[in-house]
Formats: sequence, C-alpha cells, structure tokens
Amino acid sequence: MRPEKKFWKEIKSKTSNVNWTRIESWASPGVPDLFGVFKKKTSKTGFQFWIELKCNKLQKVIISPKQIAWHYAHTKHGGISFVLVKISAEGGRDGRIAVFPGKLVRELSVQGLKLLDQGSGVLLPHPWTEEDLQNTLIGSHSSKAK
Repeated sequence: MRPEKKFWKEIKSKTSNVNWTRIESWASPGVPDLFGVFKKKTSKTGFQFWIELKCNKLQKVIISPKQIAWHYAHTKHGGISFVLVKISAEGGRDGRIAVFPGKLVRELSVQGLKLLDQGSGVLLPHPWTEEDLQNTLIGSHSSKAK
C-alpha cells in the first residue's frame, strides 16, 4: 500500500467526527487530497477545510507547482487549507504528523521540515487524537484570522 493511502486510512480511522471527501487528484491537478468538515462543539456551524497529505523520509517535502498555486489562490480568497506531513522514522521525528497552514506551502516546498524549527507549523503529539487534530486546525485558523 502506498504511504499516502496508508496515511489517509490512519486519519480516517481516528476522525469519526469529520465528514471527509477524498479527491482523486488526477482529475484536477493541484486540488488537495481531502475536503473535511468538523462539527464545532460550541456552535451549530461546521469548520470546513482542505488537506494535502504528504509522506516523507527526509526533511524535504515535495509539493508540485500546481499544488502551490492552488493553496495560494485558495488562501488569497479566504479559504482554509493545510498540508499534513507524515514524517517517517528516518525523518527523525518517529512517525509524527506535522501540520502546516496552506499559506506556507511555497515555503514548505523550499525549506521542508526546517519550518518546524523556525516556529512555523505544529507537530501533533504521538500518538495523536481527533481532538489534537481538531484543536490544531481550528486553533491555527482562529489565531490567524484575528
């Protein structure tokens, strides 16, 4: 099984309170892998977001120019997107997940996981829970919206 498919199965199995739609990227290059909606605990409205899944073995994160363009345009128009990177044990962070806002996709493609050392992005606890992911996604969006 390909690493990104395995990563998707891990996310799906741990997030029962998310309505997920998985997108086949060959149909529309640049569009992220997942569209999700969390139901917020504090209101009746949901929190909608897009996620690009990446798996890596080293510090580098490979992102295509079409993916960069999609995230840039989506963010520019007020949309919410993230890149989740599953870091292999060889990457030095024991299979943890790094979360980056879509607006940093260009920097992520150039600097890779070094962005974590610069204070950009969030490393989820290991093992992570649905609440960890939800708090990270909603929290990172809320703090940037202010």
